[in-house]
Amino acid sequence: MDKLNESMIERNSENNKKLSFYKKELKRLENKRNKIEELFIDGSFLKERFDRKISEVEEEIFHKKIELDELEIANTDYKSLIEYSRTLLKSFSTFWLNYE
Repeated sequence: MDKLNESMIERNSENNKKLSFYKKELKRLENKRNKIEELFIDGSFLKERFDRKISEVEEEIFHKKIELDELEIANTDYKSLIEYSRTLLKSFSTFWLNYE
């Protein structure tokens, strides 16, 4: 069980690093979107260019949010999961014997 725990700690640590990276990347993309909007408001971008640029950034933001959500799901509280599995396996024999 210690090897499993070590493996889960390592995986959790890697996921935390990825989460931090994706959050920074998402913030960068949101800042980029804000800058594009400012340039459009200032008249530096024509409507067609604004639509193209904002669409590109919105798509990147959408994909980053999906990746971030997937990582957060993968970063489930592994200790609780292991403890629940351990309890379930210990009580299997009781369930089996009491089944009618």
